[in-house]
Amino acid sequence: MSNLADLLKNRGKNLSDLALALKVNKGTVSRWNKNGVPHSRITDVESKTGIPACDIRPDLAREFVKKVDAQ
Repeated sequence: MSNLADLLKNRGKNLSDLALALKVNKGTVSRWNKNGVPHSRITDVESKTGIPACDIRPDLAREFVKKVDAQ
């Protein structure tokens, strides 16, 4: 799993910024940094940070690939 703090740092943000944006406790975001963002919150993190879901949780990347109909 990618380190959330590093992904945020690359965008000029930190864990506190994310906690504030998502209206959650900083301790919650710190746990996500250590253990990975829960599947149920990945799209929230993606929308608030612009970090692609596949970068937030590369281990779940297959779940975020949009299916394209064969034509």
